[in-house]
Amino acid sequence: MSESRPAAHLAASLVLFERLADESGRPAAYEALRRLLDRPEALQTGAQDRSLTLKYDFYLGKLKGSAWGVAVNDALEGGVHAREVLRFARALGPGYRLTAVQELARRLQRVNASLTFAVGFDAAGAEPRLKFYFQERSWQAGVLRCAGLRGVLEALVPGAELPSFVAPSRAVGVVAVDLAANGGVAVKAYLGHPDLEQLCADAPAEVKDLAAAMRRASPLPGQFHYLTVRARADEPLSYSVNKIYDVTALVENGRGEAAWADAAGLFELTGDRRTFERLRALTADLVALPTATALEDSGKSADLYVAAVRPQ
Repeated sequence: MSESRPAAHLAASLVLFERLADESGRPAAYEALRRLLDRPEALQTGAQDRSLTLKYDFYLGKLKGSAWGVAVNDALEGGVHAREVLRFARALGPGYRLTAVQELARRLQRVNASLTFAVGFDAAGAEPRLKFYFQERSWQAGVLRCAGLRGVLEALVPGAELPSFVAPSRAVGVVAVDLAANGGVAVKAYLGHPDLEQLCADAPAEVKDLAAAMRRASPLPGQFHYLTVRARADEPLSYSVNKIYDVTALVENGRGEAAWADAAGLFELTGDRRTFERLRALTADLVALPTATALEDSGKSADLYVAAVRPQ
């Protein structure tokens, strides 16, 4: 392959982005979002060119219709990433409460967190949601403890319910701010563990049921798992369970098809095999692999996250 791995990953990602946008109806933010993704200068990393670092991934799921989105992390470019995503977000207009992102960043400024930025389209013609994920750089390192999560929620979503089942000393692996164009703010906290059953051992029954359903329908071992707690002002908490695939091992061991089959099980469970087949068809002539899955809404809804590694 003449291209470096990051360059091939970018090329394939742009193809998949355009296909998803075309199929769903190109959003108003399409051109600006494509420019945010298509920055080859961010990949000029010399020795890292041979790595399997994945910078972009995409999701497809169901949320009041078809939902899709794209995420880009700060791999290979460091602090430049944050400046570029904030420039993009500001250009969308004043409705998004970017002050919430700035407040979270201030609270985590002493933490060596990575930043992933995602743009989600919940339905054709809808204004996008903007999501800023402050993530641990190694499993179970955490970006804060649950005792500190109370202050984050009180500052960003006053009136939100707190996850009382979580011990104050427990590490929170990811804290995300989810912004809507109408000024709405949600906070998501991700609790992590390699073992899904242990992850949910102290959680409410509805969470344990989600974990059990994921184990039955999608039994391939994950590299890691997260329990996501989503908090909005004056609304009950909602939950999802997430499986993170070991993409490097899947590639090295030639087990990509096993991951696709495993992900398909979740969509069989939710009765939404069509969504899975759509994403599989959109990646048919690309080397693409599932990176993660999510199961939520009492097992009625699933999301699939995919990275396009290179053209076929």
